[in-house]
Amino acid sequence: MNSTDRDLADACARADEAAWEQFVRRVGPVIWRVTWRIIGDRFSRQSADDVFQEVLLRFLADDGRLFRKYDPGRGSLELYASLVTRSAVLNHLRANGRRQDSTHQSLQELDPYDSLFACSRGEPPEIGFHVEDWQLDAALATLAPREHQVIDLLFRDGLRSSEVALRLGIAEATVRSIKRGGLAKLKKFFCVD
Repeated sequence: MNSTDRDLADACARADEAAWEQFVRRVGPVIWRVTWRIIGDRFSRQSADDVFQEVLLRFLADDGRLFRKYDPGRGSLELYASLVTRSAVLNHLRANGRRQDSTHQSLQELDPYDSLFACSRGEPPEIGFHVEDWQLDAALATLAPREHQVIDLLFRDGLRSSEVALRLGIAEATVRSIKRGGLAKLKKFFCVD
């Protein structure tokens, strides 16, 4: 099943089982990474699992209201899910006695896109805009496995293209090509030209 984000969201809102399975396979890793990044050092793995399940249930609630609310013009389905997830995690932390910034609101009070940054409202980000770890994790989860691996080796491990090529057993030109493709996806995710 190959569909656009809007088509996938519409099919999920109609309770199409194949679409739901595709959504969970594709977006589930983003939901998990955002959940674990925020909650992992505060609570148990079970708490993170509970929040993960809660987020999935939110997407199914109210006859797929969140799917119908999704706007592909404001970002990918992965971005949208990461914002919904962040709201659910913050609600969980508040409910379990963890003090959070009072500016955070529940999902029902907040358009999920508003908690990201200016580009979610169609404005370009300011020079030097700050990206939270959970946002970076959500963006990296949208990359193909090889792109993610190359980006990690180049930027997190600080290897040169030739070292990455040697480690992965591929040509240096291939590393540069994979890097360009991965960075283009990250720029698109963060609305950076």
